[in-house]
Amino acid sequence: MATIFPASPAVNDTFKSDGTTWKWNGSAWTFFSGVGTVGGGGDATVAFQVDQPDTASLDAGALWIDSDEDAISGLLPATFTRWISVLSASATTLSGLDDNALSLIYTAGYEKVFINGTLLVRGSDYTATTGNTIVLTTAAESGDAVEVHSYESFQIADTYTQAAADAKFFAIDESRIDRWTKTYSASATTITGVDDYSESLLYTSGLESLYINGVLVDPSEYTRTSASVITPDEAIISGDVVDIITPKAFEVANTYTIAQIDAKYNTRTRWTKTFSASATVISGVDDNSLSLLYTAGYEEVYLNGILLTPITDYARTSASVITLGSAVVTSDIIEIVNTQPFNVADTYTTTQADNRFLTQSSASTTYAPVAAGGLVQIVPSAITATGGSGSISATGAVSFTSATSVDISGAFSSAYDNYRIIYVASAVSAGDIAIRLGTGGSYNATSGNYRYNGQYAVYTSATITGFNSSTTGTSWIIGNASGYGTVVDIYSPFAARNSAYTFQQARDDGGYMTGGGTMTVTTSYDQLRLIRTDAGSFSGIIHIYGYRK
Repeated sequence: MATIFPASPAVNDTFKSDGTTWKWNGSAWTFFSGVGTVGGGGDATVAFQVDQPDTASLDAGALWIDSDEDAISGLLPATFTRWISVLSASATTLSGLDDNALSLIYTAGYEKVFINGTLLVRGSDYTATTGNTIVLTTAAESGDAVEVHSYESFQIADTYTQAAADAKFFAIDESRIDRWTKTYSASATTITGVDDYSESLLYTSGLESLYINGVLVDPSEYTRTSASVITPDEAIISGDVVDIITPKAFEVANTYTIAQIDAKYNTRTRWTKTFSASATVISGVDDNSLSLLYTAGYEEVYLNGILLTPITDYARTSASVITLGSAVVTSDIIEIVNTQPFNVADTYTTTQADNRFLTQSSASTTYAPVAAGGLVQIVPSAITATGGSGSISATGAVSFTSATSVDISGAFSSAYDNYRIIYVASAVSAGDIAIRLGTGGSYNATSGNYRYNGQYAVYTSATITGFNSSTTGTSWIIGNASGYGTVVDIYSPFAARNSAYTFQQARDDGGYMTGGGTMTVTTSYDQLRLIRTDAGSFSGIIHIYGYRK
């Protein structure tokens, strides 16, 4: 049925029709609030409204959803961000600014995504890999309250070197948490084995968090049968998504033992209670005889597994009391997770650390840049561009113009076994380009020392043409002198063994050339020469990289 709006409204006038309220913004009627039915035939309603409603006007069972709380309340901004947005339209991609003008930034693997207070399953309900964009598997609807929690990493000065830490502790690519996720295709009474990503279940008792379909399960509702088995009180059914998150154990040198930490500090508490009567004040001991004690701003309060919003849903009355905005009822479960602040002894102050250690800027100028794939760019010690000109940049790029040969000193050393050379021509030249290896200013040009074989094809034909050195090669062919891009891998040039090479080139005629070969002698080389096989001149840029051992 069509909606007929009033004529000549004033700014901020409202109009209600069929349970929906509209507001005039000066140029158009815009959605202001509405009421819809929740569930398959249920009686409950959810109110979506910009302003805090009069709770007395809500029907019994209505749910008020509000995400206007300070986007970074709860934890220090330096280590924790809370991105909050109430959607005005359906969306599958989350990005940009939230309702508090906070940009969505997170560290992949350290984020939590909530929709209307329910934790989503990473990898199943959403994908988060870019650090500033999250893609939902199922689109969120207009009016949904979306929250993204992210913990930022930090570093402590005066620790082991990277090499010492790699040898002593977990590898650099190990995650700080284990996350086991499985969608069940049949009923099950135990949770164990491998998940959907071939990860075996292994957790530390007491540190795990068990979620079923995004809802946090209280430890009283399951048994920690062993370090690889969890037995829930109620069987898992087909279609259930089980998610188990466990912080991974790690060691830090010169710190207290676990027993000493337990005796001296209290860094994380989990207070859980199932209520037998209605209550608005949360305090005292829980079902495990633990007294409620928390640090304001560091607590997370859950009602039946749903994360509540500070100030809006509850007040921090004191360090041992929380007052809810709406009373819990019989059988409701309240869980309060508190991460307390702590200090690390025997560390440097910020000023001391800044004066003692390299900054990002100074490190970038001190060390050669590291390329992808474990390659380290090499800065050669000298260049001689015969017949033309040449130079070496601060980062190692070798440029030359109109040269008949280019000699590069300091190309190879004992620091690396294998090398990659990238050559890009900057001017069109005829003929083939080749390389020779040398040491002490003398380059090996002995006939028969270089052996190679290769093939090439042009873009207008599928015919492949071969070429080879026979037994008289005096250099290694690496392609056409005017090739648009050439990649050469040289194996063991500095070691006293038979060196070898492979190459690929995108030719200037739209074709492709590839090949490789070996050296018949076992000489150690530290220099590289590029030549035109027809003695002509050529121009280009060369980068040399060493493969990390």
